[in-house]
Amino acid sequence: QSLACNEQHGTDLRALRALIANPKIQPENKVRCVVLYALRYEQTQGNAVNELKQLLSSNGVDADMVSIIDVMLRYGGARERQSDIFQNENIFSRGKNIFKGLQGTENVYTQHTPALAIMLEDLVRGRQGLHWQERLPNLDPNARPPMLGNENGMFNQDIIVFVVGGVTMEEEMAVAKLNAKFVSQNVRVLLGGTSIHNSRTFMSELSTTFFP
Repeated sequence: QSLACNEQHGTDLRALRALIANPKIQPENKVRCVVLYALRYEQTQGNAVNELKQLLSSNGVDADMVSIIDVMLRYGGARERQSDIFQNENIFSRGKNIFKGLQGTENVYTQHTPALAIMLEDLVRGRQGLHWQERLPNLDPNARPPMLGNENGMFNQDIIVFVVGGVTMEEEMAVAKLNAKFVSQNVRVLLGGTSIHNSRTFMSELSTTFFP
């Protein structure tokens, strides 16, 4: 949760070094944490991705598992992403992330908000720009055209999302919370996908895709 939600490179790096050296932690969990580190700090000066990969290998983690880190960077690295998923790419998103941290969270283990949830709430409120919203298919012939900054009232009420490649249970939960939040405005978001992923199935699928 800390790696996914907070920007604290030195603290995270020290924690990861200790985690990798801990024989009680499963190799798969060590790799998961290094993957998150690599994605978050890929463009940070002085990032230690190569050092952490070497540490994983020297602590007995299988080479195929270590290779997943590079696979994830090829799939979802900074050059490939189309949104600021860590809210750390500019001064505005960093400020928003800090403010969110100051507000606190009900459960430290569920503090992460998936990018899909943020995108959907922006879509419901009409906050996003025309550059992507105008390309969405609209099934309502009487709906208003996309516009910027419709902060008063709801803009989109019936939204269907289908993810080719799969969704996660966290995204399912986020959509359920969004529907509950806007129930009085008759907002209905339907989420579907080709599968339901956890980290293990997702990394396995990516590994097969890049190295069949």
